[in-house]
Amino acid sequence: MRGYADFREAGECDRSNVCPDTGCPGWEDVTRATAFSFLLPSFDVYLGRNADALALVASGLGTPRYEPGPLAEGARYYWQVAATNSCATEKGPVWSFTTAGVSTEKLFRRGDANSDGKINLADAIFNLMYAFRGGAAPSCMSAGDANDDGTIDLADAIRILGYLFASTGPLPAPLVACGIDPTADELDCLVFEPCQ
Repeated sequence: MRGYADFREAGECDRSNVCPDTGCPGWEDVTRATAFSFLLPSFDVYLGRNADALALVASGLGTPRYEPGPLAEGARYYWQVAATNSCATEKGPVWSFTTAGVSTEKLFRRGDANSDGKINLADAIFNLMYAFRGGAAPSCMSAGDANDDGTIDLADAIRILGYLFASTGPLPAPLVACGIDPTADELDCLVFEPCQ
């Protein structure tokens, strides 16, 4: 504690210490906020419909508060906040919320062609059986479209195999978490059970 005590005992009561008319040098000691302002964080906000493809929607905020514009009804959104000061930047976890209303968009994970909740060799085989042997169609065609080119063909099976075994990089979004198709195409997604 710096400076004089604010109160003094007077019998059973506490009385305020009063500065004499001659002045109060040394009575109080203060620090200007500019002396530690470099330690105070600013905030960046990321928001999006796919957890692995968030967009920076606000930066350098002085308070951890952000109000987005109009949002789609019945839609799941993902968000993250990063705090930055002169020492470091620290990103928080990715959170999600769903807006009120009824959604017409289906959530899925890219590459999970057989909708079993995993991306593995079975998905590549499922796509090949569908494309070349008259096998069942994926219940969510967008999930089977592993390279996100709007069709399900040999290239999708190759893309899944490359992702799994050849370190060719991640599949297009949504991959890490359930999300919507960020690209417009003609593929349907009737149902994708792992994201229900």
